[in-house]
Amino acid sequence: DSALVMLNRGFHNEVGTFNNEPYNTRFSGNVIDICPVGALTNTDFRFKARTWDLTNTETLCAHCGCNCNITMGTRLNEFMRIEARPNDAVDDGWICDKARWGHNFVHSKNKISTARENSLGGGKPTSFPVFPHNCTIEDAVGKVAEAFKKIVEEYGPESVGFIGSPYGTNEENYLYQKLFRHGLGSNNIDHKSYQDTPGLPVSHYGVEQIETSNVVLLIASDPTEELPILDLRIKKAVTACGTRLVSLNDQKIALDRYASQSVQYKVGCEALAIEALTNGLARELGESASAQGAGQTGISADDMKSLVETVRSSMKICVVYNPSALSGEAVLGVKRLLKMIAKVPTMECGAIPAAPMTNAVGAMDMGLLPDFYPGGVSMSDHEEIKKQWGENAPT
Repeated sequence: DSALVMLNRGFHNEVGTFNNEPYNTRFSGNVIDICPVGALTNTDFRFKARTWDLTNTETLCAHCGCNCNITMGTRLNEFMRIEARPNDAVDDGWICDKARWGHNFVHSKNKISTARENSLGGGKPTSFPVFPHNCTIEDAVGKVAEAFKKIVEEYGPESVGFIGSPYGTNEENYLYQKLFRHGLGSNNIDHKSYQDTPGLPVSHYGVEQIETSNVVLLIASDPTEELPILDLRIKKAVTACGTRLVSLNDQKIALDRYASQSVQYKVGCEALAIEALTNGLARELGESASAQGAGQTGISADDMKSLVETVRSSMKICVVYNPSALSGEAVLGVKRLLKMIAKVPTMECGAIPAAPMTNAVGAMDMGLLPDFYPGGVSMSDHEEIKKQWGENAPT
């Protein structure tokens, strides 16, 4: 990324960029925090309030799955500014520009702030076009509850479903699944458009462990676009800690220039590519494994052999994958790959499911899935479900 430098000397000293290149970076706002004399300031905040008039609240950024630590400054219940709040275990004290300046939507005039009802009153629906009108929150919630109750009584609990959000909090998602399972008796709940299940067959690494790994295997993930601070941690690991980056993707990504090896598979062949890597590693460990399908991935035999050897010879490997960019079979393939890597003697292995949504892992942990209760309790584990949730819990 571009960086600011001091140009010229003496009285001619000035702040600029090397060779007068554009200051093109996703992290430009961090110069405000580290400027030693306060000369570089936040134009979005400047002159709006005095810093000592702000009420500062420690919170987390909600734009992506990095969940960077931030301090939110408000005055008279209005957003004024956001600053980085250092946490070496997450963000190293940096935040991206979206985190710093992407908060004006909170006070948007187009934001819905009241409940709306698409009816003429008395519960009678209008014909199209619909002209909604305001109603109280209590009325809206009551009518929705009555509608659900009527549908369940007439058609059964399997006739209703709920789509939650990977951007919601753990508390919200827990209550959503509890409402539908115990209030309506339905397991038709989910929060995502991809297939995944809770838990990993290896350790769930934090981002700080990237820097202590000697190999990072990136699968179907583009942190530069999806998780900017994870992108920074990987760059730091490669440039300062001697970590080797290996990319396995269906397209070129910005991090390829930091990678010691970048392997591309054909679009839609991610499951076959992951299976080929798993089978190659299995053969290295003396296990029998099929070689079928490897030729359909678009990866040459030499590239796959080199990839297998890199994984096989690493002492500590961190596998970073984006489950939302993979098919259901490919996600299962990643977990089979992790199991195979864990068999390698003297190797430490961990993984980071790098979905770009704010709380994708939390939503799964809270049971916002059709086949898992909170805590990763499988729907097939009837005894545990009855123990935790009672005899009438739907299974």
